[in-house]
Amino acid sequence: MNRKKSAIICLLLAPFVAVANPSPNTGPYGAILGLLAEVLVVTIVLGTMGYDPFRFMYGWAGVTIVTFLMLFGGFYAVGSPGKFTSHGWGLAFFLFAELLIVVVEAIVMSWMTRLRFFRGRRESPLSFGESLRLSLLVNVVSFLSVVL
Repeated sequence: MNRKKSAIICLLLAPFVAVANPSPNTGPYGAILGLLAEVLVVTIVLGTMGYDPFRFMYGWAGVTIVTFLMLFGGFYAVGSPGKFTSHGWGLAFFLFAELLIVVVEAIVMSWMTRLRFFRGRRESPLSFGESLRLSLLVNVVSFLSVVL
């Protein structure tokens, strides 16, 4: 897939990114279900691509928890989420935060595939574009697992 198609797909899926990571408001099991869905999708996809699935499962679980805490902590560090929604800035702030999370996860995934520790039979690391697409897919699946 060339860069133009990748950019178009990323722009079309951007509204889903706004609610991709699990929200603390989805109930007691919503966040856990979303986090597990992310780890499962990354493990399956990268495992079929030749990376060590068990090492990636544990490593990506840590990455997912850290990025979720970044999102959760970011909302409460700047103030009450109700303050943003009353002024109409809640969705924009959440969209920006989620886009930042997707980019951070893509950077970390690209870096993790460069480490020999996570490689199985595959010798070449993922490019940043591949990591970005997979990170976007993972976050959309996380959202769908919480909503459905």
